[in-house]
Amino acid sequence: LVGLSGSLRGEGRGILSIHFMYSQNVRQLVHAWYSENNDRFSITEGLAPIDIFGLSKFCLAPSGDGWGVRLAKSLIVGCVPLIIQPSVRQPFDDVLNYSEFALTLEAADIPNLQAILEGVTPAEHARMLRKGRKVATAFYYEDQTSEGRSGIASA
Repeated sequence: LVGLSGSLRGEGRGILSIHFMYSQNVRQLVHAWYSENNDRFSITEGLAPIDIFGLSKFCLAPSGDGWGVRLAKSLIVGCVPLIIQPSVRQPFDDVLNYSEFALTLEAADIPNLQAILEGVTPAEHARMLRKGRKVATAFYYEDQTSEGRSGIASA
């Protein structure tokens, strides 16, 4: 149902640890709620192959350094982005209607996340995937310094 790959622990102690501030505690909350005894969530600490995104219906795009690369990866591999990034504007949000291709939730929704995602009908999910394929190209870039190679937009 959901795929997440990334760092779950921070440096430092307590609520002011560097990673807590970096992720706004979103990754840690999802991990705390869904990592144990839940085969519907694939939560991998550290780097994981990009195919974890392609095997999931929804791919978590949590807070990070700005909007991060997970949004783009999700769209490119055909996974509906699950955006939980309190107070972070998304790229091109003035021209793209994110509700057509992504789910945007608040950190307060994390305890109910599984029920929310299971409430998305197959028809709604398919519609979001179709729209996601159409907008995915907005997240490609051309690197003029690397002989014109294309890639995924990243911070």
